[in-house]
Amino acid sequence: MNKKNFNKRFLGLATTALLILSGLATENIAGTSVKTFDFGVGGDNPTFRSHSRSFPIPQNVAVAIRINYRTNGENAIPIIVEVEDPRNQILSLREITAEKSIKRLTINIPVSENKAHGCEKGWQVRIKSKNGQIPPARVFGDITLSFVDLPASRISVEGLANALKKGEQISRNIGSVETFRHSGIINIKASWTHNPLMQALPLKFDLIRPDGSVAKSLVGYGTNSNARPKLDFDYRIVIADTKQNGIWRLRIINSTEQEILEINPSVSFTKRCFE
Repeated sequence: MNKKNFNKRFLGLATTALLILSGLATENIAGTSVKTFDFGVGGDNPTFRSHSRSFPIPQNVAVAIRINYRTNGENAIPIIVEVEDPRNQILSLREITAEKSIKRLTINIPVSENKAHGCEKGWQVRIKSKNGQIPPARVFGDITLSFVDLPASRISVEGLANALKKGEQISRNIGSVETFRHSGIINIKASWTHNPLMQALPLKFDLIRPDGSVAKSLVGYGTNSNARPKLDFDYRIVIADTKQNGIWRLRIINSTEQEILEINPSVSFTKRCFE
C-alpha cells in the first residue's frame, strides 16, 4: 500500500473511531470534511485575529468536530473555538490554549441541537484569539467535521394504473410540495411484468421538476428481470431545485409494442449537502 492510500485509509479509520467513541456511529458515515485554519503573526494570514471555516451540514444529524491546533511561538496563546449554526446561534464555545505541541479538541453536537437547514449557508467553526488581538505568533491546525447519515425516507407515489398499453404514458405526483425542500439524493427504481412469452421489455422513466423540466431520464428494465440496465437511478437535488414551488412528478412511458403490467415504482430520499 502506497503512502497516499495509507493516509486516506488511516483518516477513514480514525474518523470512524471518533464517531464510535462519541456514540454517534449508528450507521455508515455520510460526510467527512477536513479544512485548515491559520492566523496570527508569521502565518498565512498574519493580520487575522481569527479564522472561520464553513461546513455544509444536513438538518437532524449528529455531528462530531475534531480540531487539531498549535502555535509556532514560544509562549502559549489563549484561543476560543465557536461552533455556529445557520441561524447564527452558538452551539458550542470552548476556551483553550495553543502551545507548540499539537493538541486536540473534540466537540459533539447531538441531533436535538441540529434543527437548522445547513446546506446553503453552512455551519461556521471559528477559531479566534481570546483577547481579540492579532496573536503574536502563528496559530494553525485543521478541523475535521463528520456526521452520520440519515436513513432514506420512503416517498409516496400517487396511485398508478395497473397497466400501460403500448404507446401509452402516465404521470404521477411524488410526495408533497414540502418533500424536497432539502437537498439530497432521490432514488427511483421499479419492477413490472408483461406477457411471460415475451423477452424483457423496457420502460422510460422521467423525473420532472415542479417547473416542468426533466431532471433525469432512464430507459431500463424492471428490477425483477435479468435484463440490463435496471430501472434504478439516483438524482442529486441541489439547492436550486429546492427553491422550486410545486410538486415533483414521475412520468412513465411505454414505447414497446406490448402491454406492461403491475408497474411498481419505489421512491426514496436521503437528505444530503453538496459542496
